[in-house]
Amino acid sequence: MAAAKMLRIQGLFFVIAILLQIASGQESAQKGRRSRNSDDDFGEDYYNMVLPDMEEALQSLENFMTTAETNNNGQAYEAVLEILHSIVEYTRNSNNAYKFIKAKGIDRVIPQCLKSNNDQVKSRTLIFMKSLFDIAPTTVSASMPIVIVDLILDIFENGNLALKAHAVDVLAYWLPENPRVQARVMKIKGLVPFYDQVDKLDTHVIASLVNLFNKILKEHIQVRSDSQKHLVDNDKMKFYLRIGLLEYMSTDTVCNGILDILMKLWSFSAKEQVVMAIAFDLIKNIKPYCLQTYQNTDRAKKLFNALSTFVNDRDNKEFFDMYNLNMTDVALVIGEYMEKLKPAIKDEMLGHSLFTTTITNVIQTIPQTNDTFNQYYN
Repeated sequence: MAAAKMLRIQGLFFVIAILLQIASGQESAQKGRRSRNSDDDFGEDYYNMVLPDMEEALQSLENFMTTAETNNNGQAYEAVLEILHSIVEYTRNSNNAYKFIKAKGIDRVIPQCLKSNNDQVKSRTLIFMKSLFDIAPTTVSASMPIVIVDLILDIFENGNLALKAHAVDVLAYWLPENPRVQARVMKIKGLVPFYDQVDKLDTHVIASLVNLFNKILKEHIQVRSDSQKHLVDNDKMKFYLRIGLLEYMSTDTVCNGILDILMKLWSFSAKEQVVMAIAFDLIKNIKPYCLQTYQNTDRAKKLFNALSTFVNDRDNKEFFDMYNLNMTDVALVIGEYMEKLKPAIKDEMLGHSLFTTTITNVIQTIPQTNDTFNQYYN
């Protein structure tokens, strides 16, 4: 197709432009990954070459998507991917990103592409969303139709590992300090998808998910504290109360779901100890809500007994120093759990270390290396 051929030519010009930058001695500014928070140095002529006409590109993408989805047309999908690539490159410049948003590009591109039957199209679209959030977070968040979060959650639940990873990344941009979108998530899905997916994720995605959950939980604890309530906008506070995250946190279902995540992080800890650094923060934050539930859970008793042994072993101080954790503070938190759990812990469990205790309750079917993840995610 003529449009696809033109886009391939534009892609060739893009490569030539980069080579010219290097040849002119400007490669030092391009070392490492380019920051998407600042404008690139290529200039207006370069971006006009990448995408000469925004409206034409948007119309072409819409038409190619219709053809691709209707007929499962491989050439049409290829054209869509090339247009998406050009739009992603074009909008790395913040002025161009705002032009894209003003042209209703978000509404015209993102929902349609996220619904695609083609995983490559969905992946490229999620990457594009991350780029937009990087460049213009406030404007993008305000311009993004809230129903798009439904599509993100669907991809998180049903996509392959790489798509799940991208979906979590997008949620990490969009959900914090955005109670309106958080309320949408709780309304249509609740917390179930997040801990139900744990056995289908690898360490990196679980870590990202736990970091996101920790961030949002801290947000809710802070805004609903007596000292902060009067500082929060009334409309926002209505959303926080509607979400009811702190109330959900006190249920057995949620606490046991989080326990599944902690057990999964533990199962990875022998090879990737950083995951336990993430787990310790989660353990601290959930203590007021889940400690009582864990008193009646054998898995929790085994886990915290092993954690207690680990955090009180001075030979493990290097681990805490490496991840900038206060060993004494962590030991105190684990100790508070142990005070409640201790009466029911079996004697034979004592003395087991964090990295030698066998966990038989954890599903071990997800990838144990990063190869699968890196193959698709990078």
